[in-house]
Amino acid sequence: LCLTDATGHVKVITPNADRILGDACDRAAELGVTIKDVLQADDPPQVQALLDDLSRFDADHLRKWTLKTRAPSGETRWLEVSGRNLLFDADVAALLLEIHDVTRDHSLNQRHHLLGEALDQSSDAVIVTNAQGFIEYVNPACERQTGYRLTELRGRSPSMLKADRQSPEFYQRMWQTLKRGEVFRG
Repeated sequence: LCLTDATGHVKVITPNADRILGDACDRAAELGVTIKDVLQADDPPQVQALLDDLSRFDADHLRKWTLKTRAPSGETRWLEVSGRNLLFDADVAALLLEIHDVTRDHSLNQRHHLLGEALDQSSDAVIVTNAQGFIEYVNPACERQTGYRLTELRGRSPSMLKADRQSPEFYQRMWQTLKRGEVFRG
């Protein structure tokens, strides 16, 4: 947690902040360090925009931002900053910032986004079902090939797409393959 004045100068920062932000935190208020210096954002004007944005809201509005920053080691990291404007609270008179390192989650989200884009761009029809066999997702290629939209298929069984062109053995083999957690092509 960190309290800053309206200009972003650190007033108070919790002792555990050094785990995320580095050793300089313990004297940040004493040295007149700004939150820009503490966060080490790749785009410093983004931190000023965060402070300006936060200053426009009252204490009832919790605001969140995700910033690409540098760890004390120099490595890229992602920080989630949640804030409230407590400047008009006579007891606090500061911007309250809660800072979390979300690097691991951000990397996973980026990977999931990339994989989702790959599925959406694939020319192969893809159907994803849950463990009970109900459709959770179909890609655009599947929508084009079947004529059904995801909204029409979600929660339904893929058997609704069953054509009389395949034998019962074909479907039996398909479900056996899928239940083993393997990819079925056919």
